[in-house]
Amino acid sequence: MSRVVATLVLFLSPTCVFGATPEHRVNGDLAIRARDILKRYCAECHTGSLEPGTSKLKLMDHKKVVSKEPSELLSKTPSETSPIPFATTTGGRSLILDLVKDGSMPPANRPGPNADEIEILEKWVRAKAPAYPIAFDENTTLTTIANDFASASADAKTGEPGEYLRYVSFAHLIKDKEPLPSLIVAEQQLRDALALATGNPASLEPIDATATTFRIDIRKLGWHTNDLFNKMEGRTIGGVVRFQLFDLILLEYPHARELAANDPLATRLTKLLARGSQIRPIPFIRADWLAGALVDGNLLSRALGRSRELTPLAVDLKALGALERGLAQKAEESVGPAAKPFARARSVRVPEAIEGRAPIPPLSAWYTGDVAPAKPPFVLKAELVVDGKTVTRVKEGESFQLRVSCDRAVRFTLLMIQADGEVRMQPVQGGDFLKENTERLLSPNGKGFVISSITTGGDTATEHFVLFASENELPALTILQSRHTDKHVWRFFMNPTAKEAFDPNAVVRKVVPIEITSK
Repeated sequence: MSRVVATLVLFLSPTCVFGATPEHRVNGDLAIRARDILKRYCAECHTGSLEPGTSKLKLMDHKKVVSKEPSELLSKTPSETSPIPFATTTGGRSLILDLVKDGSMPPANRPGPNADEIEILEKWVRAKAPAYPIAFDENTTLTTIANDFASASADAKTGEPGEYLRYVSFAHLIKDKEPLPSLIVAEQQLRDALALATGNPASLEPIDATATTFRIDIRKLGWHTNDLFNKMEGRTIGGVVRFQLFDLILLEYPHARELAANDPLATRLTKLLARGSQIRPIPFIRADWLAGALVDGNLLSRALGRSRELTPLAVDLKALGALERGLAQKAEESVGPAAKPFARARSVRVPEAIEGRAPIPPLSAWYTGDVAPAKPPFVLKAELVVDGKTVTRVKEGESFQLRVSCDRAVRFTLLMIQADGEVRMQPVQGGDFLKENTERLLSPNGKGFVISSITTGGDTATEHFVLFASENELPALTILQSRHTDKHVWRFFMNPTAKEAFDPNAVVRKVVPIEITSK
């Protein structure tokens, strides 16, 4: 083993990450590994089926595996039973250990677990066979969350849990027939990221036996305040709007799927997903995505003494947390962070619906670039032009236009995001309609856009156009400005409502940067 590889293994070992591995991670990993071994070596035959050549014992059903009833024999004669359980939670004998140790199972014509894997099964049984799910899929995660949320709702003394409980999951990292991930490392990276971004100890509580899905109490992170933004009506403040700090994270999240109204799980999670609780109806987010959305760098970076920096999103969250404390203390001055709209912007291709659950595209993301469905409904093009020539940079005071075209007739909405982050609805002469396969030069007055000065100072800056297009009419955008006295945090969002219903998966978003120079 090379010195570099040895160092990597050392730094990412559980002992170095956690010191002493917490009990939930020990038992969770045992359950995951035991399930993996049973899945690879045994589950193909032991399906719970009555078909010839199979066993009535369904090994992926943990309740059957730990049943106190006598176990179905692991031979292919389903009428016979064993006097001892397959796996026991009482410390007694377990059939699985007897059979794999004496070589009886799997049959001689099939590969069986090696010594290390048998040791894992033995540890799992000694730990009282902690539970594992039939599958690490979205339905399992959602059911786990619904059960936990129902329990929290029953125990709540004040307020609605939907106001302050959020959920994250690592379950998507576990894939059958693939190497198991190091969840202890992934979990610690999230805990570190939350602590670095908030200054508070991470509020992560496992809610399942495998410790793959966690509850976050956003009150403990200082992310529960919901009166830090003003709604903007043009350039006029339209009053304080309900918008939590965690909502900034939800606006960026690219992996969400919406539960159908008739989905029983949606009914159970109504108060969590309600508009009064969060800005987008997202029951959980991927935990590893959240860690990366808050902090650049990982545990190895920390172990090597390299800096780990907050992402621009986390900087916004930290500034808003300081604003909340300042408002509570009635401080006169509050200054927001330097704006970095579309920093590290990457295009998002939204996946297709799965099991009737449509994606929720991040059309309102502040740090994402173009957004389009996996199968875009049309091809939308947009580019800057000066005197009819395509450009990426313009000078202060120089007139330019936005040339757009589409292979379908579409409606559009145009935003301009200034270098200091200010968001403006951008009206254009000629209305909001593009004809099929017809280029159009957009401008506010028929002549061109002009950026008269660089709002952030210096010789260069970048502003952005954000163009939304759909074959159907688009709803109005909501624009928000933080209550800082200077250097505001800005956001915009576009959500379906009862009055303005629309299909977000029929919308294509393009972000066009405008590089400005004073020279």
